[in-house]
Amino acid sequence: MRFRFIKEPICEFTTNRICQIMDVNERGLHAYRSRPASRRQRTDLVVLAHIREQFALSLGSYGRPRMTEELQELGLPVGHRRIGHLMRDNGFRVSKSGKGNCYDNAAAETFFKSIKAELIWRSSWQTRRKAKAAIFKYINGFYNLRLRHSALGWESPVAFERKVT
Repeated sequence: MRFRFIKEPICEFTTNRICQIMDVNERGLHAYRSRPASRRQRTDLVVLAHIREQFALSLGSYGRPRMTEELQELGLPVGHRRIGHLMRDNGFRVSKSGKGNCYDNAAAETFFKSIKAELIWRSSWQTRRKAKAAIFKYINGFYNLRLRHSALGWESPVAFERKVT
C-alpha cells in the first residue's frame, strides 16, 4: 500500500527521501514498480473497459446495480461491490434527480426523472425541433431498447415484452 503512494518523487523530495519518510526500502519500491500486474489487476482492467463502454452506451446513466446486471449479462463474473469500487475509484458519476410529486403515477414519475436527469439537464438545443428529435431518439433508441428498469427485473422494456409475449 505504501509503494502505491510513492509513484514519482514529489517536487523537492527525492525517491530516497520519500522512502525514508514512508519507512520503506528503496529496493522494495523498485521491485514493486517492475513487478507485473496481478491477475486481479488485469481482470479489473478488462472489467473497467467494459464499464466504460456500457457507461457510454447508457448515456452515463447506469449506476452500480444496472451496470452489474449489464456486465453479468455479457458473461463477466462480477459482483455489485466490485463494480461499485471500480466505478467510484475511476470517477464514474451518475446524475440523480430529486424526488417528485407524490401524487404522480410512479411509473410516469420514474420516466420523467430519467429523461430529465439523463437528457434534458445535460443538453441544450438551438431549436424546438432539435429538442423534439433528441427526446424521440432518447425514448425510442435508448429508454425502451437499452435502459434497464428495476421494476422489470433489470431488463429493458423491449426485452421484457419479448419474454412475456
